[in-house]
Amino acid sequence: MRLAGPLLLAAALALGGGLALRAQSGGGTADPDPAQAAPSPEISFNLFALEGFGRFQVHDFDASYTEQFGIAVPAPFRLAVPLNDALELISDGKPDSGFVKFTWVADADGDRRFVENIAVYAADWGPGASPVERRAEVLALIRDRIFAQATAPHGGGDLKGWGEGEVGGLPAVQAAGTYTDATWGPMLLRIVAVPNPNPGPSYFMLNNISLAMVPVVHLDQMRSTLGGQAITTFRYLPAN
Repeated sequence: MRLAGPLLLAAALALGGGLALRAQSGGGTADPDPAQAAPSPEISFNLFALEGFGRFQVHDFDASYTEQFGIAVPAPFRLAVPLNDALELISDGKPDSGFVKFTWVADADGDRRFVENIAVYAADWGPGASPVERRAEVLALIRDRIFAQATAPHGGGDLKGWGEGEVGGLPAVQAAGTYTDATWGPMLLRIVAVPNPNPGPSYFMLNNISLAMVPVVHLDQMRSTLGGQAITTFRYLPAN
């Protein structure tokens, strides 16, 4: 498999969606306490306590996006990101690495703090011997290589689980684990890959979550994070 462009991760990035995880130790679903860390007691902000969700900002990355911004799109896709009056959304169409990145920040006890981000990366994985073998190869790639690369700048991470499922009706794979950021403390990183059923590049997404701001206790809660809500909206679009 060949990544479309260099994978240079100065920091881990963003993801979500309804996928089941298998615990690293094997067997069952990795459900309880994935972070093994309680929210910081001095932070009163809690994403899961916010009201006012249900609004999304829809982005179509296609030929019209290229025409408007001069940025080539490896394969057309759609992603919608959740909005909330208590959060500031920062969009980056030319991130240091990856194709596009969205970051959410919030005021917490008088400080401006990182909440989550999600970044989308293009990759050329080829057709594979079969769809099943292709997914297995992609899962091994994100579990064994990309997770390690993403967490290396932070001293490494602790892989919690991996598994298969669906995003937007398409087969997808994911891996998730934790690491510690020098500034923001305990973090949860989720990586979701959605192989393209059509010829051409595919995409994977990295979702970084501040556990102090988004106190994920069960892996099922990842679909309710900001990145988790965004990932469920991912769709490949017809080529123009």
